[in-house]
Amino acid sequence: MDAITCCYSGFYIWFSAMADWYLGAGDAKLLAAIVPMIQLNHLASVLLLIACFGGILAIVMWVLSRLTTRNTYKHVPYGVPISIGCWLGVIASIP
Repeated sequence: MDAITCCYSGFYIWFSAMADWYLGAGDAKLLAAIVPMIQLNHLASVLLLIACFGGILAIVMWVLSRLTTRNTYKHVPYGVPISIGCWLGVIASIP
């Protein structure tokens, strides 16, 4: 896949996700910027890692909000799981 096709397809996915408010703008841009550095054979495992780290973070934030008296957590900062998962994917993609 050449760079122009990858850019257009990434923009299309980002725009369609933003139109329905499925994905935040910062998260989509971070994922779109880092994913081209990951080899295709590692991409599925990276996306699974991101989902697992995001689930763990959501559970931790939910538990912390139940333990404290104030409910300050309204959104899960998904940039952290994306960064960790993509960082591991880039390291795995280094020959």
